[in-house]
Amino acid sequence: MTTKELHAFRRRLLEMKNRLGGAVTTLEAEALRPVGGEAAGKLSNVPIHPADLSADAYEEAVAIGMMENEAHLLAEVHDALGRIEAGT
Repeated sequence: MTTKELHAFRRRLLEMKNRLGGAVTTLEAEALRPVGGEAAGKLSNVPIHPADLSADAYEEAVAIGMMENEAHLLAEVHDALGRIEAGT
């Protein structure tokens, strides 16, 4: 691999690292947001409607799964950058 190609890959990996870092932060905020408030439309006297709790739990599980995937990809990018720096 030429030096020019190596620099191009390094630049792409750094761009990916920045994008993934932001995605992980956004997903983390979404997954760990507090649940609360009144039920929409006053459909029940319960402060949080059971259906809302179920939907929130599902959305949280999806966001956590996506966050784990993004964190794994970010770790792979860090490893690849390390290999470039080490010349391997």
